[in-house]
Amino acid sequence: MGMQCIELFSDRLFLIDRKRNKNKEKLLIEFQSDATFHSLVDEWFTQHPDLKLFRKIKVDQIETCKQLMSHGIGMAVLPESSVKNLDPEHFTFQPLIINNQHLSRPTWLCYAEAARELPQVEAFLKVIEEKVDNQSN
Repeated sequence: MGMQCIELFSDRLFLIDRKRNKNKEKLLIEFQSDATFHSLVDEWFTQHPDLKLFRKIKVDQIETCKQLMSHGIGMAVLPESSVKNLDPEHFTFQPLIINNQHLSRPTWLCYAEAARELPQVEAFLKVIEEKVDNQSN
């Protein structure tokens, strides 16, 4: 049973921290994600040795990560769509860039090919494909 995937969008990544957090040694709050995402973030931190991570904690959801960070517990790498409501007056937003490329996190819709035989799934996928096609034009 083959799987098909459609990339819905790609979110730029930012290191977010409270402006009043002046600790030299930083706590990084991570959310559960795929290994590729964590490898990218680790590579970025390797290229920024001035940010001294003294500890990491991992939570299960992006929103939990964001709430802990926003309450001053530590800093977090978050996708742009999840931080649009954060006030730049209170938070720093450092883009994650490697080799002049902004790091991003893609969001995919994946489905079993056989599911497309269901009329409701076919209709839903047609709507999604039209939206994705319109975004790329």
